[in-house]
Amino acid sequence: MKRSLSLILTLLMLFTFVIPISALEGYDKELESAIKKAKTIFNITDNYDNFEYYINSYSSTLEYYLRWYDSTEKAGGLEVTIDSDGMIKGYYKYNYNAQRDENALPKVSKEEGLEKNILNQ
Repeated sequence: MKRSLSLILTLLMLFTFVIPISALEGYDKELESAIKKAKTIFNITDNYDNFEYYINSYSSTLEYYLRWYDSTEKAGGLEVTIDSDGMIKGYYKYNYNAQRDENALPKVSKEEGLEKNILNQ
């Protein structure tokens, strides 16, 4: 009796771990497809030495969050979000070393902006 009970418990534990692992196998092909699509559409080259990805699931849709970045911070980074249907949900590119003109004055005065806004309505 004890032997059959321990066998049943062992099998239950085995199935508990094997089923989630086999479910993840399908993600590999979709993830690879999402990476190839992002690299093709956004012309992603080998300027980045690091790559990360996350898989987010909601309802019946999967989203792949892909991030390429340069550890030396010379090339900046790039982030792309693609769902399991191949629809691009987000794109963001940044550069740590881009010079910013923080002291730039607006090119349009407040009055001109208000006037143009009123005329557009």
